[in-house]
Amino acid sequence: MIAPWTMAGLLCDLTARGAHPAVILFGDDSVVTWSSKALADKALSLAHELHAKRGEKDGVVALWAPNSPAWIAAALGTLASGSVLVPIDDLADAEQFEAALKSSGAQLILTTARHLDASSAILRTHNVAALRVDEEMQTDEDATLWPAQVDNQAIDLPAPADDAPAILSWTSGTTGSPKAFVMTHRNIATNVEALQQLAVAGPRDRALLPLPLHHAYPFVVGMLTTLTIGTAIVLPAGTTGPALMLALREGNVTVIVGVPRLYEALLAAIDAHLAISAMIAKSSALSSAGRR
Repeated sequence: MIAPWTMAGLLCDLTARGAHPAVILFGDDSVVTWSSKALADKALSLAHELHAKRGEKDGVVALWAPNSPAWIAAALGTLASGSVLVPIDDLADAEQFEAALKSSGAQLILTTARHLDASSAILRTHNVAALRVDEEMQTDEDATLWPAQVDNQAIDLPAPADDAPAILSWTSGTTGSPKAFVMTHRNIATNVEALQQLAVAGPRDRALLPLPLHHAYPFVVGMLTTLTIGTAIVLPAGTTGPALMLALREGNVTVIVGVPRLYEALLAAIDAHLAISAMIAKSSALSSAGRR
């Protein structure tokens, strides 16, 4: 029997797992691992901060950043606070970004120094406050930093109603212009609980997650469900064949959360590697034969 899923329950479980890896990020020249407890601590710090300011804000928080452990912590913290999360495509241009702010009514954005530099004028125009969530948190006059960790972070945040909105997002636009949609806390819980019952992975597994987290499928299936069942998330440095193969190999991946185009890219990378290996083997054989 699967217990009813809640964000508070997920954060409690993450805290209890301690040093068990939750997110492994393969950067361009480094590998960063966040433990389950570290992820929960970061999320709870943000959740308490956002909840304390709910009286000043309307409770809608945008998140504009690339896939990273900090992105995941920011998303978990926002949902735990009871705020509505508005994940924005990291590759959105200025026009798309401003349109997302206008349609969502967000008054706070969690973002990176790079995006902040490019969008500061838009943020000032719409009176949107910013909080930086990138790894190196240097002081910036246009943004405040991630709240410091507090002691005794008991999950005493009020649980949002099942039918309260949790996420405001947009379709990928494959059948026309992207369309906005809302997922409630009940929507999320129902999906996670159903996926738990399939038992396709567990705490000993590691799941490659190269899809952009602002989409609903990788958000619920690749992020929330894997964290719930204790599977570590492996984030590759990019979506190229070599980057995926490196994360697969070095991250000891046992599960892949993907779509057909991703599997095609992986197959192409494998075929290319096999073709090169065959050419080397053939060349070596011919060279050996010539020396006889």
